Amino acid sequence: MSSVSGLLFENHAGWKFPPRVALGYGKNFTPWPEAQFYWRGVIYVSYLFFEHLESSKNSFGVSETNQVVLHWEFSILFF
Repeated sequence: MSSVSGLLFENHAGWKFPPRVALGYGKNFTPWPEAQFYWRGVIYVSYLFFEHLESSKNSFGVSETNQVVLHWEFSILFF
């Protein structure tokens, strides 16, 4: 799977909306043969352009930045 989207987050300077590109791999499966629904699990790796996510400063006054985001999605879909 691939997608182009934006991510809205609040930074110390205000709200940011950087574009991102994501690639993912997913699997659909039914828990039993006669089920009227199926489960979907997807893992995504995305890259933020122009802006970055920033953590709050630690005890040494250093904050970490990140432009690569890894996230997982689980869905139950009825048909």
